[in-house]
Amino acid sequence: HTDVQKLLSQVDSKKDFADIQLVEHTISLDWSCLALLCDAYDMNKSTRMHIHSKLAPHKVAFHIERTNNEKNAQNDDLNRFVLYLNNMLRTKGLNTLLTTSEQIIDTCLVPFIVSVDTTSLENGIIHIRDRSTTLSEAIHVTDLVKYISLRC
Repeated sequence: HTDVQKLLSQVDSKKDFADIQLVEHTISLDWSCLALLCDAYDMNKSTRMHIHSKLAPHKVAFHIERTNNEKNAQNDDLNRFVLYLNNMLRTKGLNTLLTTSEQIIDTCLVPFIVSVDTTSLENGIIHIRDRSTTLSEAIHVTDLVKYISLRC
């Protein structure tokens, strides 16, 4: 029975109330978020959480793949390119994280990591790695906002 008053009106006053059971379902945003967080915790060998991408505070982190023999001019171009991508996502309301440390990216549980290298400057192809699936996809720069928006 979903309604207590309806249940009590149907029950005859002569019957015993010990056999009547009622299950009441309640839902709230707090309990829903707690359930998602508890589902994200993996109790196997690692103590990592795989937080849902809609609950993650930062949606995208950027990683610049550099080789040791690159020139400073190419480094500056890559930095400007990452800033352009960062601003493009932030204008659409998606939170990003700019850092050079892989440890910070792991600590902040960023669901998507965008990798940029010198070939990205030439052809506009960037690689996006999804933390939950650990798969990497190559997309064009113009599809970045659409790609992230559909998944967050």
